Amino acid sequence: MIDRLKGRVALVTGASAGIGLAICRRLAGEGMEVILVARRRERLSALADELHAQGRSALAVPADLLLESERRRVHDEVLAACGPVDVLVNNAGLGWYGYGCRMPWAVAREMLGVNVEALVHLTCSACLR
Repeated sequence: MIDRLKGRVALVTGASAGIGLAICRRLAGEGMEVILVARRRERLSALADELHAQGRSALAVPADLLLESERRRVHDEVLAACGPVDVLVNNAGLGWYGYGCRMPWAVAREMLGVNVEALVHLTCSACLR
């Protein structure tokens, strides 16, 4: 698989922890240029430094995907720095751990913004070349 992925560009949201972090490490290990997107700048920088130390290509782009302006900025920044995205991993997400009837509307709105709106917006943006 390394030959098919080497040199291609992957954008991974939710890259600062958990599954997103593991996916970034794996894709970088396969030779991809990995764009790391999440809110936590320091974690993204640490991951980018780790990948660079291994001779991998990574670009940290801190962003709050709840905000449409931030999603547009990510798209523009990635396109300018790396060209079109070949692989998009929409991994960022928010959750509520409790009864739905007790979830404040502000939390539900944030979940919809990140889990649905940002996912669709980034998917459409990734198709624009």
